Amino acid sequence: MSPLWLHETDQKKVRLLESALKEFSDKGYEQTSTNQIVKQAGLSKGMLFHFFQNKKSLFLHLAECCVQYFLEYMDQHKPSLSHEPFQRLLDIHQIKMGLFAAEPSIYKMSIISFIDRPVELTEDILRLEQWMQQKYLELYLNDLDLTGIRTDIAFEKMLGITLDSFEALTRTHVIAHQSSVDQGLSSLQTLLNNLTEYIEVLKYGLYENWKVNSPTN
Repeated sequence: MSPLWLHETDQKKVRLLESALKEFSDKGYEQTSTNQIVKQAGLSKGMLFHFFQNKKSLFLHLAECCVQYFLEYMDQHKPSLSHEPFQRLLDIHQIKMGLFAAEPSIYKMSIISFIDRPVELTEDILRLEQWMQQKYLELYLNDLDLTGIRTDIAFEKMLGITLDSFEALTRTHVIAHQSSVDQGLSSLQTLLNNLTEYIEVLKYGLYENWKVNSPTN
């Protein structure tokens, strides 16, 4: 059983959620049928509507469960995060890769929810994404050590640019692997390598001692 539903006590609901997670993560939102979900779960259609109003509410519940589990997982690994700003970003992505490797369905659901983003669910997904980003920033900024960062540059602005760049690199990776069976899950190390290279280049423009550390000096 997925750790996503460890708090659930109704086994019929768990079976429904397990089936729905597999169907959505394998087929996407539009191509998933509630009939197939209940068939795979060995339940009646009425049982689905007992727990959820419709396919939309079921999908959103799954997306929220994935986000909540991701945040809890990250919080558990918080003690291992570096206090250095850019290394912490890489640490977070390394931990995220570990989660995705352990729970591939969460990786696929994140793609379906936040990259493919079903048109019917746009407003709901955007609200969920904003909430997740707020919690993500709280985790990232907690006990961060800004020693050595140039004081003539607004760190908040550069952080925004860095996070946007990380998102763009991630989106490029996912799009490049959309046709693969695992949608790029097995090659996430390549993405992490690209993010690491980006951080190394960025550091030369943000640290006071960049001339000292530059390969040309």
